[in-house]
Amino acid sequence: MTSTNPSFSPTSLDSVDLLSFDQRGSNSEELQSPSSNLEQIIDERQVQQQQQQQQQQQQQTEESVEKAAADIIYQIDFDVEHVGKNKPQSKRVAIWRYQMNNGSEHETKLIWSTHRKVLVCVVL
Repeated sequence: MTSTNPSFSPTSLDSVDLLSFDQRGSNSEELQSPSSNLEQIIDERQVQQQQQQQQQQQQQTEESVEKAAADIIYQIDFDVEHVGKNKPQSKRVAIWRYQMNNGSEHETKLIWSTHRKVLVCVVL
């Protein structure tokens, strides 16, 4: 029996290129080649690496901001005293009092002689 459908044309198996069709019957040119799959994987990996780098930079920035905030020093007091034995003007002590962000208070003393113009000592 012959077919009455005008769009149907019988073909022999010899005229069909079996390598140009995949298992679902679609043309293999529509499928991505292995090299394009590899390129896609490489691109995805590069995007992941860029995202990781951005996250690391953000963490470093946050850590440096936190560290900078912890290192803030507030000056509480400053005083200069004249402490020379014979001449009070001949020796001076400067005292700085300051407080760190965490609440700890510190004092720094600078003792110097106005006569000799040399630094005597610094006590932290």
